[in-house]
Amino acid sequence: MLVNKISINKDATIKFCMKMLTSVGTKCLLVVDSKNKLLGTLTDGDVRRAILKNAKLDSKITNIFNKKPIYIRINDFTKKLAQKKMKENLIDLIPVIDSHGTVKEFITSENISKDFIKSKNSVPKNFPVIIMAGGKGTRMSPFTNILPKPLLPINDKTMVENILDNFYESGFKNFIFTLNYKAKVLRAYIQEIKKNYSVKFTEEKKPLGTAGALKLIKNLIKSDMIVTNCDTSIQIDFSELIKFHVTKKNLITLVASSKEYRLPYGVCSLDKKGNLLSIQEKPSYDYLVNSGTYVINKKALKYIPNDKYFDMTDLINVIMKKNLKISLFPIHEDSWYDTGDWEQYRNVFSKMSIK
Repeated sequence: MLVNKISINKDATIKFCMKMLTSVGTKCLLVVDSKNKLLGTLTDGDVRRAILKNAKLDSKITNIFNKKPIYIRINDFTKKLAQKKMKENLIDLIPVIDSHGTVKEFITSENISKDFIKSKNSVPKNFPVIIMAGGKGTRMSPFTNILPKPLLPINDKTMVENILDNFYESGFKNFIFTLNYKAKVLRAYIQEIKKNYSVKFTEEKKPLGTAGALKLIKNLIKSDMIVTNCDTSIQIDFSELIKFHVTKKNLITLVASSKEYRLPYGVCSLDKKGNLLSIQEKPSYDYLVNSGTYVINKKALKYIPNDKYFDMTDLINVIMKKNLKISLFPIHEDSWYDTGDWEQYRNVFSKMSIK
């Protein structure tokens, strides 16, 4: 990868950098001046911390990038030195500069050692993934009148196979499905999939909402778990998500996607007398929206009532009222694929190429 592919200037916005981090696939960008002189680095962690401190997505990175980056001078470079610096500083990328501070190349942990990158970024063994697949999928009718929504096709696979493959390729091998609507059909299909991972099922006797069914799996879980809806998929480093959750000591970590909404009209502002103050042509607004994916500590399950319809928003509100810890893990909208209704379902085909 060329240096300029991961280089940005200090006036770049947070939103632009989120998109760039997603597109280039590294966890770090190099901040340089017009002559490619190294000014600092910006990691996905720097971006997350800024957003969690209520930084606006259109604000510049000037105050959030690391102005004292770890680097290696080109005359001193060895792979052994690069690996040592990466391990000591827990970083994945190191720029290599000349005597003038100009970036000549960069080294990633993947270039250094496959064993090193594997040990650093692997998910915990047997970490469970709970896939909530009990809903009727009414927004996708009339197809879901016949098939459960997780079995609708995306390219040459079903929704549920794409979700399973995404997690499996990230290192997960322990899956639990919560079922209700057309449970026998969905269970039979999943059991027929050739797989190298464990799949268990729990079935609601009646609809329990997006959180209520978690009460049924409490004896199958020891501590933390990933919980996801069956119509959403996120393309991220899950080891970073889990590390964030554990480090922050969260009861719940909610994966939130940046989302831009652009109004197709000019927006008018009025004073108290009804006179026009200003008009803004087709303004856009940035939000962080719930992606439907969470990391949840088992202790949160005690706040879910037995055998009662209970949504994830209900659980979050209960925990917030008790002043227990919930955090957001922000991701760029290009990392999130939602197939919850027909418009989003169609958009998936243009947004991603599924293997």
